[in-house]
Amino acid sequence: MEVKITIENLDKLLKYLREFPAEFKKASRDAALEAIDKELMGVEGFTAYPPKTAANAPHPELGPPGTPYYKRGYGMERAGRIKPRYNDLKSQKYGTGWKSKRQEYGAMLGNKATYGKYLGGDEQVSWAARYGWRKVRDIAHEKLPRIGEIFGKWYRKLVADLKNK
Repeated sequence: MEVKITIENLDKLLKYLREFPAEFKKASRDAALEAIDKELMGVEGFTAYPPKTAANAPHPELGPPGTPYYKRGYGMERAGRIKPRYNDLKSQKYGTGWKSKRQEYGAMLGNKATYGKYLGGDEQVSWAARYGWRKVRDIAHEKLPRIGEIFGKWYRKLVADLKNK
C-alpha cells in the first residue's frame, strides 16, 4: 500500500518558502500538529484502545484459575489460586503513549512502546487486526483528504498573511 500526497500550486508555495522560510516552517509545523490532533488522536485501534476482548479479562475457558490475562494500561494480571491478585505492572501504555513532536517542516507522532510496530506498523501481527488494532498506513490513507484540507487551510492563511505584509 502506498500513501501519495500531491501539492497543488507548488510553484507559489516554493516562492514563499524561499522568501519567507521561517513563516513557511511555522505554518507547516502548525498544520501538521493540527492534523495529528484532529485526525489521528483518538482513532479507535490506533491512539485509542479498540473494544476489549476475552484477552482483557479472566475467563475460565482460557485456562484454570490463575491463568494470566492482559489488563490494559497495567500489564499482565493474574488472579486466582496463587495470590488474590497480582499484576506485573509492565505495560508500555501503547494506547495512551502517543506524543507529537515538532520537526523542521512538520511534526511527528511517535510511541515508545517496543511492540508498537507489531500492533499498528507494517509488521502488524495477524491477531492484532482481529482484536481491532489498525495500521498507521491505513489510517493515514483514510484520513488523507482531511489532512490535505488542514495543510491547505494553513498555506492559504500563510499566503494571505504574507500578501498583507
